[in-house]
Amino acid sequence: MAEAPNDRVLTETVRAPHNAVKAEKLSVYLGSRCLLTNTELKIAERPKHGTCYGLVGCNGSGKSTLLRLMAERKLPVPETWDVFLLGQHIPPAEDQSAIEEVLSVCPRRSALLAEAERLHGILEAGPEPGLLEQLQKVHADLAECQSARSEVLHIMQNLGFRAEAQASATPAVSTPLPQLSGGWRMKVELAKALWLRPKLLLLDEPTNHLDFHARSWLMQQLADYPRTVVVVSHDVEFLHEVCKDIIWMTEQRLEALPGKVVSQEDLLRMQRRRPLRFEFRVPAGEDPVSHGISLHNVDFTYGDGTGLFVESLRLSGCSRAVLLGQNGGGKSTFLKLCAGHLQPGRGAVDRTPGLRVGHFSQLSQDLDAMSDLTAAEFLLQQCGEELAQHAGSTHTSRLRAAVNQAPEAAANGPRAAKSKVSEKRLLEVARGVLSNYGLEGDVATKVPVDCLSGGQKACLKPLGSFASDASASTPHTDMTWQ
Repeated sequence: MAEAPNDRVLTETVRAPHNAVKAEKLSVYLGSRCLLTNTELKIAERPKHGTCYGLVGCNGSGKSTLLRLMAERKLPVPETWDVFLLGQHIPPAEDQSAIEEVLSVCPRRSALLAEAERLHGILEAGPEPGLLEQLQKVHADLAECQSARSEVLHIMQNLGFRAEAQASATPAVSTPLPQLSGGWRMKVELAKALWLRPKLLLLDEPTNHLDFHARSWLMQQLADYPRTVVVVSHDVEFLHEVCKDIIWMTEQRLEALPGKVVSQEDLLRMQRRRPLRFEFRVPAGEDPVSHGISLHNVDFTYGDGTGLFVESLRLSGCSRAVLLGQNGGGKSTFLKLCAGHLQPGRGAVDRTPGLRVGHFSQLSQDLDAMSDLTAAEFLLQQCGEELAQHAGSTHTSRLRAAVNQAPEAAANGPRAAKSKVSEKRLLEVARGVLSNYGLEGDVATKVPVDCLSGGQKACLKPLGSFASDASASTPHTDMTWQ
């Protein structure tokens, strides 16, 4: 099991000034990796108009780590500034409505609800002097929070939620979180950030999972935001429109640039590491056009009545298609039907016999289940057979068994040594494969999957099935990958 690397921050700045995040002669280490060395970070507020900084760089350069260090105040942040970090990964869905999830981030309201529950519990056992008055005071304070609920409702409606539940694909603010798609759950997270309006708002890939209308609305909100925002995004048009200043993470340094002198082409260049070349091998005697997936009168309906209907569609082995639609419109459902993860209530989804279908989900539960493994160990578990073939081994089954049984074989003398050699060889092959996708050196063999950046995880996920498939697949990836 790989251990999460420890952060180490070195800076000559002991305390931030009252109006800026500032760190001079800054060096940042993540385990043994040096992310920044002897550089300067300055994020200053502009009280009258606010400002938005764009933080750009290649996948794995440390952008998400830098945001997290600010949120955890491991970097010098003004003591009077409240900070909110909107991460790029959607948290697990709690069993409550969308609007209650947003309201739960208000500390005062949460404390009042907890106190009311405590007092009710005591009063159920019998009356006590003064407790009823305390409960009445708590309920009065909660009534004052009703204005907060109205404000949250307004924000959520602007993000596309309905005020009241209706028979529609568009969810209401009362819709339980587990019933929301990835795009709608990201809107819930955005609503939290925009309602709290912190002095320092940190957004890590905020446009992930958003449809066109929500993205446009967010751009306007950030343009009018009266405080300080730092955005990480690979969406160069979004960055160019909303950011007044650019901070470029390059070669372990931070370079500050005025946004007005940075073009979209410059932003592309800043996120590019090196070109990648792909070679797709087609087995001899096979015609990709003859392979594929066909959908015939497919009808799929969820329990709430929403669903998807496909009259007739065929995707061949040579298809390169993009699926467009609003959040909650059924895009992920369509891909799950194609992959066989969902079965239609009516109609048929036909796949060519022997066809392998990979499904690259927009959420990361598959990686979360193996978060303690390194990228090389994850790849070995998911496709050890293919790695052995890639290495030119004629003993695939024996090697796979040796890897799976390595702990038990450790006490078997020479046989154990042979197993370890087999595992070591396969890990070397995995490391070589990963290096071609931007996961190089210790990142592939020592860093747990849970500690990889969003872009690095997005590179790793499709490799787990050795398939080129996508479901909202490029939001995290830099321009080298795209």
